[in-house]
Amino acid sequence: WHAYRALRRAKLTPSAHTLNALMKAETRARRPQAALRLFARADAVPARGWVGSPPDGWSLVGAMAAAAAADEPESVSLFFERLLRSSSDEAEDGGNGGDVGGGGGGGGG
Repeated sequence: WHAYRALRRAKLTPSAHTLNALMKAETRARRPQAALRLFARADAVPARGWVGSPPDGWSLVGAMAAAAAADEPESVSLFFERLLRSSSDEAEDGGNGGDVGGGGGGGGG
């Protein structure tokens, strides 16, 4: 979260790629709960404290990894279901879009 704040102080708007990198860094640093909280902030509607692009499919993959590292199998399943839904929605839309549709991010408390 400190890296995110540094980006905002520099007046940069983080992308979904930024979110994914921050989540991966937190998970690798053995702080998966921090990664899940970050995802929850970005995924909330409206986003709580996240001024940037909405989470994308790769964000859900990162959230699944964090949930697995945090030993939260139920959250892993919820994220996987959302990923499947977003993939089928994207196929129906002809591949347009990319974000996973906000809200309802399980896990990350």
